[in-house]
Amino acid sequence: MTAAGDAVLAVAYSQVGVTEDPPGSNNVPYDDEWGFWSAWCATFVSWCCTTAGYPLPPIDGPAGFSYCPSGQIAAYTTGHETGESGAEPGDTLIFSWEPWHMEGGIAICSSGVYAGAAAGDHTGHLVAHLGGGALQTIEGNTSSLSWDNGGEVRERWDRYSGQICAYARHAALEGGPSTTPPKGWLDMLTDQQQSDLYRMVESIFWMVGNQNPAAGAETIAGKVDEVRRYAQSTYWMVGNQDPAAGSETVASDARAARDNTDRLLEGG
Repeated sequence: MTAAGDAVLAVAYSQVGVTEDPPGSNNVPYDDEWGFWSAWCATFVSWCCTTAGYPLPPIDGPAGFSYCPSGQIAAYTTGHETGESGAEPGDTLIFSWEPWHMEGGIAICSSGVYAGAAAGDHTGHLVAHLGGGALQTIEGNTSSLSWDNGGEVRERWDRYSGQICAYARHAALEGGPSTTPPKGWLDMLTDQQQSDLYRMVESIFWMVGNQNPAAGAETIAGKVDEVRRYAQSTYWMVGNQDPAAGSETVASDARAARDNTDRLLEGG
């Protein structure tokens, strides 16, 4: 797994459980940069790469791709289609539910209503090869009841190589340096997840404040923010977002975050 692929999957997993609001509306945060709501499996993949700091090249727009056949065509025509054996965790998978063949350097539907058109019905990120062509994935706009229009971000273990018409690893995911500063782990969370987290943390400091009457609201809020910065600094390196950070550095920083959190909780 490349550092880029690891970062992309970390972002994708932070979104598991996100659903359309209201159901059936296609209203999800991944379409915000596109200015419209539509089937959003491709905008989810593009959003994950951008948020991780490894944006896809402009395909359907500056934020990557929003139409699965476009992602397939881009993979082949730019030389970034890896094939099943070369695919690594974090890479983009383009699914085709129709039989397909190669023609003119791209995947073309062989039969059915889309015969002659560029193949591509759905997309997601590869998590792991499970053997025998079976694949573990994480995808947007899927569910236990629908392969490609389920309205949910979820992990799947029921995909297989015969469904894939392209395995894509665009230039930004080749393992080179990030072209965009990656966001901290708190920024990867949904608004609801952030709200839940802050409530949990603030409840701890509310108790600390009651145990230490001298600690007013501003003091407690400042300590909450300080803990946030320590945690974010630790995740930055643990997530391989700082390539210079070796295991000893990460372990030391994690200990420092833990020790300083304990100190803050004690009112120090």
